[in-house]
Amino acid sequence: MLHSQKHIARIHKKVKKQPRHHVVLIASIVYPLTTFPQINEIFSNKSAENISLVTYILYIFFTFIFLGYGIKEKLAPIVVLQSLWLVVYGLVVVGVLIHGN
Repeated sequence: MLHSQKHIARIHKKVKKQPRHHVVLIASIVYPLTTFPQINEIFSNKSAENISLVTYILYIFFTFIFLGYGIKEKLAPIVVLQSLWLVVYGLVVVGVLIHGN
């Protein structure tokens, strides 16, 4: 069943007001931080021996797709999450380029 834009907008406003929206927004900030131990490992040991550059480049590519979607649909948790993932993935890529063996 297709919904009109007005109907979707009403649903979106309701979702924004619900408490779980805040939980998702907080998780959007905390979740990418889980990669910082990996980033710390790369830069403190000056080694990215077992890190796949191709994998992280693909992560960045797909992150741009989700970020574009979040921006277009005005979904703050997705925009925050994907923006932070870009930073995190970018740090890993820089680490691999500098310290890759």
